[in-house]
Amino acid sequence: MRTALVIIVVAACSISAVAGDNPDCQVCIDFSGTATSWSDVQSRIDPDLYEVFDAYVCVYGINAFAGICFAGYITPGMSATTALTCLLPGCLTMGTWDEGIVLTSGDCHTERFLYVAKLSLVYLDTPGDVMILDHPEWPRWTMDCPSPVELDYYCVWMHGGVGKDALEGDEECFPVVPVEDATWGSVKALYR
Repeated sequence: MRTALVIIVVAACSISAVAGDNPDCQVCIDFSGTATSWSDVQSRIDPDLYEVFDAYVCVYGINAFAGICFAGYITPGMSATTALTCLLPGCLTMGTWDEGIVLTSGDCHTERFLYVAKLSLVYLDTPGDVMILDHPEWPRWTMDCPSPVELDYYCVWMHGGVGKDALEGDEECFPVVPVEDATWGSVKALYR
């Protein structure tokens, strides 16, 4: 039943117009699990041998989010086991983390920064990467909430580095930084 619902959502997405509510959507890997904005993202972790740790798939720059399609990759020999947990309320999944997965939610998410999945790993003392790759059938799709569902494409800002620095994502993918109000006096004070 759950798979049938995911297939219906994906089918609806494939026939609707592209130009949804999430045109500035970026994704990244975070190891903290507590970030509330892109500036809090921890893209590198240095675990001890056999330490269990989590890599979170984050989505930000969203306005009305209901789902995402992606695939994942971890460096061979870096981890003994992997288990993916969807973090979206009422989550429906189709596929597997390493071959391509679709995650959809029954709710409409309007937070600007959202954790969508958690990958649990056991470190085997081989430095490597946790990467977000394209889904083989529906690359870089995000689904928004209106009916009919509309699509946007995300870019990858940052992958995750385990025992090494993280690989940067797409060349032109930068986090959206909201503009803050400032008075003329505070701007002048920056140059004194």
